[in-house]
Amino acid sequence: MSRQVPARNGGTLTRPDKGETMNPNGRPRLLVADVLKDMKAKGITPVTKQQIIHAYESLLNMAEADIVAIVNNKEVPYFVRLVASAMTTKGKGFEIIERMLDRTHGRPTFNADLTSGGDSFMDIIKKVSGKNDKAEEK
Repeated sequence: MSRQVPARNGGTLTRPDKGETMNPNGRPRLLVADVLKDMKAKGITPVTKQQIIHAYESLLNMAEADIVAIVNNKEVPYFVRLVASAMTTKGKGFEIIERMLDRTHGRPTFNADLTSGGDSFMDIIKKVSGKNDKAEEK
């Protein structure tokens, strides 16, 4: 059994005997499954990809005053408030909008024409290296 010992600043401490623990079962683990079950019981559902895209597109189409109103409204989901708040920051507002456009509509495509103009692979190598056939024959 545990025993009481005097503490250094007054009072007493409960000391367990060797091999004994004060909390034998320990603190129960908080698993993701438990959190998800609690969220489902509260009526919180997962967000779909289409809902996120719709939220981004709606925020992109709002006036600044409306976005600020969303930031200050504690009833709006935190995700939307966080994105709206980032949109209104002075230094990084455009970066956030650019990321939102990339997520919703995709990045612009970049096409580069890498044709050889009809030259063979060896002709291209010779042009790049600065050698030509006449110099090799001499």
